[in-house]
Amino acid sequence: MRIGTLGNGLMAEALARHWAREHEVMIGGRDPGRASELAGRIGSQAGTLQEATIFGDVLLLALPAEVAVDAVRGLEIPPGRILIDCTNAIDQQDFTLAEPAMAERIARAVPHVHVVKAFNLAADSVWKRPPDGLGVPLCGDDPAAVTRVGQLISDLGCTPVPAGGLGRGKLLEATAALAIGIWVTGGDVRRMFPPLDAAFGSVRPGQPEAPDREEEIGAGPAEAAEVGPRRRRVGVVEAHENAGCADEAEQHHHSGDQAAPAQPS
Repeated sequence: MRIGTLGNGLMAEALARHWAREHEVMIGGRDPGRASELAGRIGSQAGTLQEATIFGDVLLLALPAEVAVDAVRGLEIPPGRILIDCTNAIDQQDFTLAEPAMAERIARAVPHVHVVKAFNLAADSVWKRPPDGLGVPLCGDDPAAVTRVGQLISDLGCTPVPAGGLGRGKLLEATAALAIGIWVTGGDVRRMFPPLDAAFGSVRPGQPEAPDREEEIGAGPAEAAEVGPRRRRVGVVEAHENAGCADEAEQHHHSGDQAAPAQPS
């Protein structure tokens, strides 16, 4: 895969260093000297931003959020390129979003490009040496583009977590703002979420399941799973017993209809 970075800062270095081991990489920068310096450190090529857009099948947008939209709008990006947006427009004073839906703004600026939101939930220091299996959510509208970015996530030893279309990218940006605000106060966002097997209540969202009997309402999924088959087994037994009683009653009924044998005189 050929990858071009739009930017030569810390995020570009952290991610491109991994990818340069398996892919062809060009560091594209607004400062040719800094781009060449970074390329020399990681063993890749260097060029301008425009040269990187021509070089890469996949482009990493690693510019400051405040200049990202204007930068991509000013480039002649070939149609069909995949553009990874890792930006976060966060107000550093109160850790809220200074600009909501950055990924969608970028997509509107370059509608002929497949934008995928990814890598925005961790700082460059994490991407230098990410924990094995770290989940990396990504959002995009083009399935092929999402798959290719997922491969680049896997190349880091991480786990791609498809999180829906690009319209959900704003949720990743809001999550980043929330997490950063908690981290800077010493909080641990990993403690905010339960494990997957405890993530849902009695009914999974979008998958309603009616209980077998009214008295089962309120039972947890494990109890309902056990009670349901037991109820069905009891119902089958009751049906057989009722059928047996009916047969016996019918036999008595027919025997009563028959004439009694004549008594000898």
